[in-house]
Amino acid sequence: MAYLYTVYGLTAQSNIPIWLLPEHTPATANRKIDLSLHFQQGNIRRCSGGESIAICPVCNDCYEIRIPGIATYQVSLSEISCIAPDENAFLSTLWNLPFSVWFLLHGELLIHACAVVANNSLILLMGSKGAGKSTLSFLLDHHAFLPFFADDTVRLDCASSGYRAHGYAKLFPSILTKIGGDSTGSLNLAGKLYTPCSFSDAAVLPVRAAVFLKRGAAFSFEASKFSQATMWRQNIVGLTYLPPALLRQVMALPMPPHSIYRMTLPNDFQQTVRLLPEIKKKFLSIACSEP
Repeated sequence: MAYLYTVYGLTAQSNIPIWLLPEHTPATANRKIDLSLHFQQGNIRRCSGGESIAICPVCNDCYEIRIPGIATYQVSLSEISCIAPDENAFLSTLWNLPFSVWFLLHGELLIHACAVVANNSLILLMGSKGAGKSTLSFLLDHHAFLPFFADDTVRLDCASSGYRAHGYAKLFPSILTKIGGDSTGSLNLAGKLYTPCSFSDAAVLPVRAAVFLKRGAAFSFEASKFSQATMWRQNIVGLTYLPPALLRQVMALPMPPHSIYRMTLPNDFQQTVRLLPEIKKKFLSIACSEP
């Protein structure tokens, strides 16, 4: 049996149900299929201590992605197939490296970022692991009425439009307890809960700006002189694992200009909550200014 979904703005056909995504109704089932997703349950060789993620070319426009102890993917121009011990392993790792390679094969980027909607455009939230991207996105959605759009990854096409994989934020239970909100489904492999958000119905919105987050003693917000081309390239999902052929494709892609900002969030959680109105004001100002 085949199931049809919209993933990153694509019409994808899957051989298993994907509970994170609303299934297309029979009336829309005759649409063109952009991508096939195929899951096969199977054993994955246990990894040794020194093993790391590997992306290896199989043939022209086909790559194998090995995530030790979790899953093995094959990515071609028309299909992403996976062997994993269970569906949770498949879904926990699907939205990242497999799609990053797939979009590079099609001349597009998968960016490591969360996103909120301001003035019908996207503000991307970037930063290192633990910087607070998902937490701030969720807070802005629930307490400042800037709708959540995407968690962790955003597809960026050649026209500088952003697409999301699904409408959930992934948060650690301890953070979710602080913020408030309902979780659904099971923990993913990173120990995070999927939490539904009141995200925009739009499947695609223009990207207006990128804001880099970091933690510090006090709040700050300023324009950044960071190289725009370098910013996009450094934030491609799985960049450190890409083989030479894909790296050459990355360097050949045009990188669209955007406004770039740096924001320091206080280490104290309650201070961040109190700053939400000010952060919202800054994001709306960015979104309403001339590009």
